[in-house]
Amino acid sequence: MLQGKNVYAHDMVKSLNGFQFKLKLFLQHLLIKKVDHFPTLKLLKISENKFEKYVEINNAVSDDFSRRFGDFRKIEASLAIVRDPFIIDIDSVPSELQLDIIDLQCDFDLREFHRREEICKFYHTLNSEKFAKLKDFVRKMLVIFGLTYIATYAKNIFNNKLNKNSLRSSITDEHLKSVLRISTANLTPDINFF
Repeated sequence: MLQGKNVYAHDMVKSLNGFQFKLKLFLQHLLIKKVDHFPTLKLLKISENKFEKYVEINNAVSDDFSRRFGDFRKIEASLAIVRDPFIIDIDSVPSELQLDIIDLQCDFDLREFHRREEICKFYHTLNSEKFAKLKDFVRKMLVIFGLTYIATYAKNIFNNKLNKNSLRSSITDEHLKSVLRISTANLTPDINFF
């Protein structure tokens, strides 16, 4: 899944890389007429020219995929820093982050905390003064596609709920603002508060 709530760019790259490796494997298997990953083709007797056609289709899908998602390659190194700053080679990190990454990598408690916790919670709990540059960098990387998801989600709410509502003519700007804020926020009511 490439979009959704709590799906971050580094998760998307992981999925995209996995799919691209599968396409390469499929191509290698089709070239030697091995159909282990194609259950329907296993059942059929495929002629030589059909395999050539399937190889062409696989190549076309792979080329289109590379063209559409090629921009991810440009930010993949940055996403690797976000995904696991403890295993990243310090020489591959931008110079403005190197000192923060070294401090992070030398802290075994933070390393263990990183392994146990969700990525946003981990970065949220880092000391804002000590890791200011790293936190700013991570914040920018984590929201790369989040705004697109929220905008699409809000548009769907507007089109599917508000636009089809019999009271839509009486909806004010303030109502719209409130509905969109509640719909896109991650709020949990505290019923026991009072």
